[in-house]
Amino acid sequence: MTTFGDQVKHFGGIPVDSGGQNNWPGYWGSDVWFVDGDNGDAANNLARDNSPTTALAKPSEAVSAAAAGDTIYVKPRVPTSDASDPTVYADELVIPFAKHSLSIIGTRRGHDIFYGPKLKLGTADAVVDVYAPAFTLENFTIHRRGSNTKGVYLRGVTGYATKAGSVASHISNCMLRYGSPHGIFIEWGYHSNVNNCTFWGNDISLYITGQSVPQRGMSVVGCNFYGANGAIPAGPDIRLLGASTELTIDRCLFDLVPTSTTYIVATGVVDGKITDCHFAAGAGVDVNAAAAAGEIQVGAGDLSIAGCTDGTGALVIQA
Repeated sequence: MTTFGDQVKHFGGIPVDSGGQNNWPGYWGSDVWFVDGDNGDAANNLARDNSPTTALAKPSEAVSAAAAGDTIYVKPRVPTSDASDPTVYADELVIPFAKHSLSIIGTRRGHDIFYGPKLKLGTADAVVDVYAPAFTLENFTIHRRGSNTKGVYLRGVTGYATKAGSVASHISNCMLRYGSPHGIFIEWGYHSNVNNCTFWGNDISLYITGQSVPQRGMSVVGCNFYGANGAIPAGPDIRLLGASTELTIDRCLFDLVPTSTTYIVATGVVDGKITDCHFAAGAGVDVNAAAAAGEIQVGAGDLSIAGCTDGTGALVIQA
């Protein structure tokens, strides 16, 4: 944690000079880029000086200009005239393999994720399509629209020579809205994590597949799973497919049971743990867990449940 002017504190990421004059451009020669959808200009690419005064207009412009290891800070847009919804960045991001270790950080005002920068455009499969390992996305709302089938797609492939977005990537403090069918799709890979995210009205909020290449060390921590506007999602909230080991699902909150009648479904050999989660279910509804039955289906591996509660306040017991 870095403390700088007026006792403002910054957790992790890029340290900031206490005088506010020289933004630290990163480690080992990497650069910082700024995006301001209301005041930035694509032409500022030629005048970049690691300063918000030369902000670009769209996140995709910054991704195109950035190199591996760079950091992009994105300012939320000014709200629309009725103030009910922040103005969106009509943008889709593709992170190529060569731009590994790229960080895109929303600089939201206040505490609500919904009023951070918002990506919404529907001409590609995914709003954020990641081929590069060690990718970081923080403090964004990702809103499906049109032809999008995924909010965030962390790609993987055998050998990881061209697709490794599912390797050591970090999605934190984001809101995933209306994914149809998927909010976040993690394909193969290892040691990626989804932390403190809110899933809102997705058919399947989080899809984690090791079907072709086994996954290792994936984690989902502190996330909230909701329907939208009173509707119950199709579900399951989390779908686990194929082989995985060292999986962690911890301290997550689940709303009413999806229409699939399942919160979490594992098909295949999944090893890991589901700990300290709450499954609201509804008044008086028990939540049951078993290999291939109940609201939590743990599959054929050693996926175990500990310290989880349901809508009755009772512990979830694994058969």
